[in-house]
Order: sequence, then C-alpha cells, then structure tokens
Amino acid sequence: MRKSEIEDLLTTMLESHDNVSDLNITVDRPLQVEAAGELVAVPVDPPIESLTPFQTEIFALNLFDERAELDRFAQLAWVRFDARRSLMRERIVLGGASGRATLDTTLDHLPERERAVISAGGQFVDFHNAEEYARLFALTPFDRARLRQQPTPKRSGF
Repeated sequence: MRKSEIEDLLTTMLESHDNVSDLNITVDRPLQVEAAGELVAVPVDPPIESLTPFQTEIFALNLFDERAELDRFAQLAWVRFDARRSLMRERIVLGGASGRATLDTTLDHLPERERAVISAGGQFVDFHNAEEYARLFALTPFDRARLRQQPTPKRSGF
C-alpha cells in the first residue's frame, strides 16, 4: 500500500460514521471504527475483509511517522500482544531510536482504561504520563533537564 492509499483509507474511516472516537486497525479483522461507543466495520472499495499482518504493519508505520512529525519528543512503540496469555511480548520502537526489546509483561501493570483498550483489539493507546511507563516498555525516559538546556532560537530584530 502506498502512503496516499493509507491516507485515503484513514479519511474514509474518519468520515464513515458520526462520533468516531477510535480507529481499529487489527490483523485478521476489517477496518473498524468506534462510533458512539460501538465498534463497527468500515466499508471500503475495494473491500478489505480482513487485514494481513503486513497491511497492519504498514498502517502502523505510517501513523507513527505522522505522529513523530507532530511531536519531536514523542516516543512511539508498537507492542506485540499475546491475547491467549495476556502478555505484552515485544516492543518495537520506530523512528530515530529504532529497536526491539522483549517485554513479557502482563497487562495488570497498566491502568484499567489502557488495559481495556488493548484487550479489545490492539488499538493505539496514548500514555499521557509516559515517564511512569518508560521502564515498563523499555523506553528512554524523557529528559526534561536536557530540554531546558537547549538553546533558545534567536529572533531577528525589526
């Protein structure tokens, strides 16, 4: 899939129903959105009956790239979840500091909201307090001191 095709599919998903709150892009499932609290399939042309692992990975990579462009301090990771064992198996960081790490961590280490989202189908989860979860996901903690030490861009005078 090309980036333009993914952007068209994402637009179709967002415009498919009123009150869309989540996009669900999951292996072996069709494209789905959560609209007004209900998970519903999104019809697309040509039809996608179920996403392959490769298609799902391409979606994730494109979404990560877009997010990273918006926030240069964002750490984006893809976590492989084993639903049978309720384990987060592996973390893959994309972008500047790419890498993999074995997690083998149960979901009970996460807040209830995030645990429910992951259990419901592997949707994207935003951990607002990332510092608290950096160690759990084997990520580099955010360095606020280093950010403060960066030089302030000079403005040209009038």
